[in-house]
Amino acid sequence: MIKRYKEYIQEALVELLKKQSIKDISITDLTEKAGIARSTFYRYYSSLDEVIDDYILAIFSKMRKEKSFNFNVQSTIRGFLEIFYDYRDFFRLLARRGLLESVERFLFKVCYEGIKDLGKNSQLNELEAYYYGGASSWFIIGIIIDDYKVPIEEAEKKLGSLLMGDTKKRLDDIKTSRD
Repeated sequence: MIKRYKEYIQEALVELLKKQSIKDISITDLTEKAGIARSTFYRYYSSLDEVIDDYILAIFSKMRKEKSFNFNVQSTIRGFLEIFYDYRDFFRLLARRGLLESVERFLFKVCYEGIKDLGKNSQLNELEAYYYGGASSWFIIGIIIDDYKVPIEEAEKKLGSLLMGDTKKRLDDIKTSRD
């Protein structure tokens, strides 16, 4: 029952966000749209931002169950990117409404932890995990902001290169492409 109420709330918020900004949505608007009592909303959430955070977590939880992450860097990158491409309408909506902060926080945490796990058997240290976690999360935010103009195959290749390629070679390539 808890899961169903949370889904009602999340779906109602997404529908309301299609028509107005989050600052114009009241808890009353949301509960009416969801067909629940205000007390039910507050039983599960304390704010609309928390609903968005929980919805993003639900998307990732669902997708992790559906997709096979073989703990191989390339398949993990592909599965991760597929989440953003499969739910592009939702992430576009968040971008249009100025709500990418929730995605940024979540992404950095997930990227950092994933990279840290993938790097356990390598020379990767904590600061490098922060760096690559931040770079990966902003790479994906850039794709969202740029309205998914980059095909998933190209994004997968570029992110894979970022995470697994030779840093000096990448910097030399960037310098050469600017000259």
